[in-house]
Amino acid sequence: MDKLFSIELFAVPMFVESFASVLLLALAFNLIVCRDIIMVRTFKTPLAMAGRFINTLEVRYNRSDLSPKMLRNDGVSTTIIFAISAIAVGLAFDWCATNIPFFWILQAMALGTLFDLRTYLDQSRVLADAMDRSVEEGRATLALVSGRDTENMDAPMVARTAVETSARTLASGVMTPALYFIIFGSAGIFLFKTINIASSMIDERSEGMANFGWGNARLNEMLLFPGGWLTAITLAISTLPVKGTKLKNAIQEPLISAKNYFQKGVGLPVASIAGALNLKLGGPIQYDGDEIEAKWVGTGSVFADAYHVRTARQLYIIACIVLMLVVGIFAFFKMPLPIDFLFF
Repeated sequence: MDKLFSIELFAVPMFVESFASVLLLALAFNLIVCRDIIMVRTFKTPLAMAGRFINTLEVRYNRSDLSPKMLRNDGVSTTIIFAISAIAVGLAFDWCATNIPFFWILQAMALGTLFDLRTYLDQSRVLADAMDRSVEEGRATLALVSGRDTENMDAPMVARTAVETSARTLASGVMTPALYFIIFGSAGIFLFKTINIASSMIDERSEGMANFGWGNARLNEMLLFPGGWLTAITLAISTLPVKGTKLKNAIQEPLISAKNYFQKGVGLPVASIAGALNLKLGGPIQYDGDEIEAKWVGTGSVFADAYHVRTARQLYIIACIVLMLVVGIFAFFKMPLPIDFLFF
């Protein structure tokens, strides 16, 4: 009897009785395995397939002979195709995980590659070290991490942009994907990541994509908004153990100046980290060759350096720890997440 009982436990592990356990394993897998160099060189992630799918549809439907209205309509239709495809794949994943023994392991590994937790930890450390050596190295490293045009940046602007990138990556690469998995399972996280990566590939700020990318950009902003609130709240909590940060400002600033940020979906976390570090972020920037006359977020100083980058990294780390602790509590005590009510 004891032997049979142990076999049953091995076949259907007690700690995988809810989606919280799968999410926790996915986050742990990302943290341990998904280093930047591994992801770039060897991992064939679902995002790579999504990227090829997005590029194929964009080339087919974003034609120069169409009117602006037709391009916008085609862009919206393409976004709907992205969404339906992502949801279908996600639902199939969750069905397999609840009906096929051990498939939850593959599910957790696949989901783990969708987070930016470990990759940004590596990138932010390299960026801070590069800024210590010279502003030129800081610019070059930031260009690889943020996608900004960095050749005309001075040292404070490099540091401010790095701090912004910490908040944006935490929102779009960790908190929002986790939130949509918690609520909608694999369908939610696949939907968000597909639309999010499409918004970077089909950027409405560029001339050739202005109309075709409109629908995807609006949906991306809407999907980011709940995760933006979660990220801002978690960043405010994360200031408690970090010396030199301001909890009150981290709470107040999102309510005051988040609307000023040029990317609406991540304005809340950027404003929160600006308040926490007493900085002004945002402002006029160069992005992919385009000049964006954006307003400032925050009421602090425009002067920042590697110290602020490292402090932002500490806030990033603590926010991720808070997320994993909460998910771990749900998993350990077998407390159901919203998605559990759909599949269990």
